[in-house]
Amino acid sequence: MSTFAVPLHRYRPFAGRFIFCLALNVIVSAFVFAQTEGAQHPRVLYDQGRFREALQALEKTGIKTGADFYNAANCYFRLGETGRAYAYYQKAATLLPGSDDIASNLALAAATLDKSGALMKDGSIWRGKIVPLSKRAREDVLYFAISALTLWIAALAFRAKSSALTLAGLFRKGNFLSALIFWAAGVLTGATLLIARSTPLAVVTADAIAARSGPSETFTELFKLTAGTRVESGDRRQAGWVQIRFSLGNVGWVMEKDLLTL
Repeated sequence: MSTFAVPLHRYRPFAGRFIFCLALNVIVSAFVFAQTEGAQHPRVLYDQGRFREALQALEKTGIKTGADFYNAANCYFRLGETGRAYAYYQKAATLLPGSDDIASNLALAAATLDKSGALMKDGSIWRGKIVPLSKRAREDVLYFAISALTLWIAALAFRAKSSALTLAGLFRKGNFLSALIFWAAGVLTGATLLIARSTPLAVVTADAIAARSGPSETFTELFKLTAGTRVESGDRRQAGWVQIRFSLGNVGWVMEKDLLTL
């Protein structure tokens, strides 16, 4: 019994055209996709002045890194939501300490809020000054300075021992006493900053929230907080609420969704 066979060469032109069309379709699709994705990129939208859309594009991909928070803060600032911008600049400064761009924009947002009277500041020295500073300080620089001073003191002590200098005589040497004072100050500063860094801070992202006497809207309103206000976040949490501390011992409950942890 014979079989029906078609010569292979009859299919070769069709196969070539099929492969060409498929490759062309892939290239065109990739180009269209790239153009569409590029047009929706947050940076492109921002440069076009479409700040709300740029912010939505950032939120869609997830705001996670310091650069993400910085870009979101820029969008909020351009939209006139300075309080939220200030909150996001603070988060960016925590994630990217030492950035001049973030520091300048943070100062600009703070000055804008301060001028309008909308900036609420913590009156306590610890939460209002030291803790925020510790969040932005570079630990590696401080540790390097302490290490260098420690080596300096060790070298001076070794030289004193080689010269058969007494302990009292060593302390009478100005360079050794200066090094010891600087070293003690550095250690004290480092310990203070480390303790301060462990203090949990958060910043308000909602336009205005009320701190209440308990974890529910049925509790008494104690005081109000505006966007950009920095607070200390406590350990007590219940049903989506968290207890916070703000300025000179004011304690209240706010919803966690209205806070951004620093």
